[in-house]
Amino acid sequence: MTLRLLRRVNSAAYGFRMATSSLRHALVLLGEREVRVCATIWSLAELGKDLPAELIVASMLRARLCEILAKSASGDNGTRRRNSPGTLG
Repeated sequence: MTLRLLRRVNSAAYGFRMATSSLRHALVLLGEREVRVCATIWSLAELGKDLPAELIVASMLRARLCEILAKSASGDNGTRRRNSPGTLG
């Protein structure tokens, strides 16, 4: 998993100028949330090797939808919900 994380942080997708060779530096650059998401996806991919691809895709889509709905319900999308504690109105 460490090798996967280092490959990810050094990929062009993130666009960091310097190569990262330590796990600690990769964790700092990506952040805890991103590392947790990657680890979860990699773990699920290992678990689903014997399952049909459609089932894996459907499961991941449902998980993402639940994540979006949870953020929306909690007001974690950068804005506060109306009439929530600490807001006026």
